[in-house]
Amino acid sequence: AGATFQISASNTAGVESTKTTGTVKTKLTAPVINKYVATDAYARGTASAGSKQVVLYVDGKAIRTAAVNADGTYAIYTGDQAKLATAGNTFQISSKDAVGNESPKATGTVVSVLAAPTIATYYTTDVYATGTTPAGATKVALYVDGKFVRYATVTDGKFSIYTGDQAKLATAGNEFQIASVDAKGTIGNMATATVQADNRAAYQLTATGFNTATDQNVSGTAGSSITRVKIFVNGDVKRQTSVAGGVYAIYAKDVITSASDTVEIAGYDAQGFERNRVTVPVTSVAPATYNVTADQYNVFSGEYVTGTADAAVTRVKLVVNGVDARTTTTANGAYSIYAQDKITSASDNVQIVALDKDNVARKTIPVQVVNDNPTAKVITPADYAIGTDNITGTFGSDIKKVQLFVDGTFARQAAITGNSFTVYAADKVTSASQKVEMVGFGASGTEIARQAVNVK
Repeated sequence: AGATFQISASNTAGVESTKTTGTVKTKLTAPVINKYVATDAYARGTASAGSKQVVLYVDGKAIRTAAVNADGTYAIYTGDQAKLATAGNTFQISSKDAVGNESPKATGTVVSVLAAPTIATYYTTDVYATGTTPAGATKVALYVDGKFVRYATVTDGKFSIYTGDQAKLATAGNEFQIASVDAKGTIGNMATATVQADNRAAYQLTATGFNTATDQNVSGTAGSSITRVKIFVNGDVKRQTSVAGGVYAIYAKDVITSASDTVEIAGYDAQGFERNRVTVPVTSVAPATYNVTADQYNVFSGEYVTGTADAAVTRVKLVVNGVDARTTTTANGAYSIYAQDKITSASDNVQIVALDKDNVARKTIPVQVVNDNPTAKVITPADYAIGTDNITGTFGSDIKKVQLFVDGTFARQAAITGNSFTVYAADKVTSASQKVEMVGFGASGTEIARQAVNVK
């Protein structure tokens, strides 16, 4: 187009006429008409290169013209043409160049306007979008991020279109569109839906924390529509188990090995679709211990019950004869609790109860109670001079028998009067180098006192 050429004529004598110049012109092609629906007031589209205006024809009659934009697009008014408000009617549009050359006509058909479908509430755990459509819709089209995804058939004015492969629709707040489509494939109006967070009880899912140091299973609860759960560790599914009575427990000791592992529990419905997913908190904490000890308590001389306690024991409680007496805090692994006004007899039943930070009793131990007068178990011999007859001395009230031992061997039993004793020793103690001892025994015959004799 735009190239030139010349034509001349010559007679029989060979005389040539003046040349006439011609210019090659572009032949216009029919314009393109965009989809036109019954409610439109303008017909729109694009015209071929070289077009300066378009012409609207209705029933074969030229109605008006409109300019073509520099980019080849056009918009020509049709709002006053009643015939173009009825689906199925046709119209034509042609284009013209600057000198009035007209292109072939393109034919447009008026299409019906399908109302937007109604989309039911859509949750993050859903794998199908459902809803209803207007009359005339035979299928629906799903759009995500403005891009067509798939069609689904309409049955009895209702639709259900798969969305489970659209990751964006698993996040609350994201949007998608669904359009009605008629039997000819004409796309109607679109409805927009926003993904909602799923708070429905039927799809609820919980998981308890997992401690690698102590736990065997990950357990939790599941809503009535969740029938199975799977455990994912660092993105990989490890095993699955069924839900029974709204609870589950899945063995995980061999698959969760570090507190840094990312662990998730996913819940699935009866059809195998994932409906919910929760993160499992993972820790690695050695189990707390609640050991306590209690020292022997002497009614005769004691004031406090004392002992030791593990770090997890924050308080101890004194219990006397089944009655709570008092509590006290632990410090640096030890405790001391006043008891003189509560423990009054060696026959009292005394216990120490270990309490944790939440004041929960963790362990109970008995306290040994005695009533011992230290002086009652003391034997005191007088000095002995070699060559004299007897060793004499005194002893405490718990001592019931006194014996003489020489160089570790029993020598003779002493005679006792009141709290004094006398034992003949002249034939047994003959040298200051000998080891001479007086030994006291209690009522049971058990040794309770021993004291060396100073031999001179």
